Amino acid sequence: MLTSDLTIAELDVDREEDAALYRRAHDAADVASAKLLLGERHGARTADEILAWVRTDAAHDKRLGVGLVDGEPVATWGLTYSLHDNLDVADLGLSVAPAHRRQGVGTRLLAHAEALVRESGRSVVQVWELLPADEGAQDPTTAFATRHGYRSTLPSLRSDLELDPDDPEALDRALAPLVAEAGEHLGDDYRLLTWWWDREPHAWLEERAHLNRRMSTDAPTGDMTSEEQRWDADRVRAWEGTAAAQGRAVVDTAVLHVPSGRLVAFTQIGVPSGAAEHAYQWNTLVLREHRGHRLGMAIKAANLRAAVERFPQVRRITTYNAASNAPMLRVNVAMGFRPVARETCWEKTLG
Repeated sequence: MLTSDLTIAELDVDREEDAALYRRAHDAADVASAKLLLGERHGARTADEILAWVRTDAAHDKRLGVGLVDGEPVATWGLTYSLHDNLDVADLGLSVAPAHRRQGVGTRLLAHAEALVRESGRSVVQVWELLPADEGAQDPTTAFATRHGYRSTLPSLRSDLELDPDDPEALDRALAPLVAEAGEHLGDDYRLLTWWWDREPHAWLEERAHLNRRMSTDAPTGDMTSEEQRWDADRVRAWEGTAAAQGRAVVDTAVLHVPSGRLVAFTQIGVPSGAAEHAYQWNTLVLREHRGHRLGMAIKAANLRAAVERFPQVRRITTYNAASNAPMLRVNVAMGFRPVARETCWEKTLG
């Protein structure tokens, strides 16, 4: 059955009425959908985190909206256009409340979003979506995406590390042999650096910009349409400012290659202030030319220890990795992460 009374609205998040409407739609669609898949461990971003990103991030053009049935918000949609690179690509987010699926809401919102992408002059649409961990489980997302001409370009895994509040030493016991093994490979050429983000300039901004650029080329991208991202010190500082506006504390560990004085690896964990029991492993990268020295294991273990020491209330850490990234997945398994869901980038080239 198709929903004929669907209203598609675009929002101005600087208007409190629109922000309030988005919060209602986000809870009804995004959060409810995430809970349907993963229960209370879902980890969906809050509406206020998304609104803070829309308001403060200057690296992208953004359009945010909702779908309403009989005046009630039942869906969200959003388009993101990078202003620095990947100028043919539009990132799309689309979510429909579970009770309003299979009624044409998603199809109409998708058509609306694709029309906006065409008007923008871009030709590639990419959508990231979570899928059930079991490939044989009911999966309406895959059916919807393939029916509308999208293909999976970067199959990935979501993995969680559960921390036992009754055994605070368990993590150190699990990491100790891994740290010892990694330490044997570091030698005198590599040194670990750990810091907590703030919005003040520091000596490593240009180096971190270089690592972010390489993240877009050295990390697996599968069959995605993707080009090198443009990063500089100002963009790194601005990104830190957005994280602060979202209420996220970030723990960052990097590897200094002592002979060259360059940073050659990094990893990050973000901790939301509003739900500090659930932290998120963000980017991890070891430059290709410095792989084979257990640097990935070394920085992830050090960063995990630092995050849990500073934020002892953390009970779960979530990470995402390309399914093809076997070395990093082995590191995660050794540290205690276990797969809980799949994720993929769905991509379509508009005609």
